Formats: sequence, structure tokens, C-alpha cells
Amino acid sequence: MLQVQNLSIRQARNGRAPLVQNVSFDLREHRCLTLVGETGSGKSLIARALAGILPSGLEREGKIKFNGRECYGRIMNGAAGEIFLMPQESALALNPSMSILSQVAEVFRWPLGKGRLQSRKLAGQTLNMLGLFKTRQYPHQLSGGMCQRSMLAMALASPARLVIADEPTKGLDAGLKKDVVGLLAGLTEKGKAVLCITHDFSVARELGGLVAVMLKGKSVEQGPAEKVLSRPAHEYTRALIGALPENGLIPWSENPAEIK
Repeated sequence: MLQVQNLSIRQARNGRAPLVQNVSFDLREHRCLTLVGETGSGKSLIARALAGILPSGLEREGKIKFNGRECYGRIMNGAAGEIFLMPQESALALNPSMSILSQVAEVFRWPLGKGRLQSRKLAGQTLNMLGLFKTRQYPHQLSGGMCQRSMLAMALASPARLVIADEPTKGLDAGLKKDVVGLLAGLTEKGKAVLCITHDFSVARELGGLVAVMLKGKSVEQGPAEKVLSRPAHEYTRALIGALPENGLIPWSENPAEIK
């Protein structure tokens, strides 16, 4: 479904080193790819490039193919309606002038062509499934975690074939996190592909599929989740796993620049 070859993202016309450099991966239907790595390693920029919403002043290089067709330029022309992005700051992405019920209902109403009353009923059921029962509230009345779940409800309703989830479990307690991961994994069973961005290795492990480890804008290790997380080959991956609380919070390096 998705082929990314030597993707680089840089600031236009300043000659500085790229923010993302020569990242390549393939993502098939029924599969999940999880990007893990420290803040600032380029994970969210990759998501925005794939969704065609790179900030002004940034440009991408390399090839992105979706369903066998190459997408040119900063905007992902030819992939409209096929990609759904769950941004990390969901509260800022939601429409502040509409209730969450109305926003989720729009996904059923227009892309899926459901009737108005049926759309609102389906939207309510989807929100309830995610533990959101006060569905007539507005985004400013919700916590960050509730906004995140509202955006997930829209992803579940969307007919898009590729779902990009940027930190989908941020702000959620352990029980809700498990439910959200299960719902994301369920999307792959419906034929969709999922690209997940997370700092949480337990999320990557539960989603399975493939894992790519990002460092300083580069993908330093890729492979099946079970292999990468249990038998990491790259020293940075080993250091990240060693620094997890369950592994004793072992400091990964006194000088992070030493790991390349």
C-alpha cells in the first residue's frame, strides 16, 4: 500500500542538514509499522509528510508511492481521503465550534454517505465504546486524553485505508491504553494499514508488525517487532530498551552524540 524510498525533509533554501534523512520502509495492508525514538528524531515530520501537511518552509525529497502511484510535491496529491492522520495534539485538531458527537458524525455522514440521524447514532455508539458518554461536549470541555479518544473515534469511522496515529495513547491510563491499542490492531484486521508513532515500547510490542527506530532523523534499525524489541541489533535500540523502568532505568549514554 505504501512505499517510502529515501525520504528526506529539510528546510527550504538554507543548506542545513536535513531534519529527516534517507528514511525508507514499506507498509502493506493488514500490517502495522511503529516508529519509536526520542523526541526530535523526525517521527512526526514523517507522519506530516505522508499526510501531505508539511509546515510551510519545509520540503521533502525522495519517493512516496501510495497504491502504486507516486505522489509528488509537498501535498500528497492522489491520496485524498485514503489517509487519516491522528495528530499528537488532538485538542488543537478538533473543531472548537462543534461538539465531538457532531464531528464524528460528519465522518459517517459524508465519506460514508450515511443519513443524518444514522450518522449521529453511529457516532454516539463509537464514542461510547471509547468511554465517552457526554458526547455533546465541545473540545475545550474535554481533557487531553478525551480529545485523543475523540480523534480515535473519527479514525475508526473513517474509510481511509492508511491510519497514521501520532502518540495515540498519550494521556491515557493503563486500561484505556490497552483498549486503544486493541482498536488500532483491529483496524489491520479490516484490511487497513496503521503507522503508529510512540515513545511507549509496550505499545509497539502489543501492536506487533514492524518497528523502525529513529535517531537524529535516520532510521537506524527496522524489523519485526518481536525481534527488534527482544534482540535489538543497534546500540541505540539496546540503550533505549535498557532505560525503560522495568529494566532498571539504566542511563543510555553520558554523551548521546557518541551513538550514531
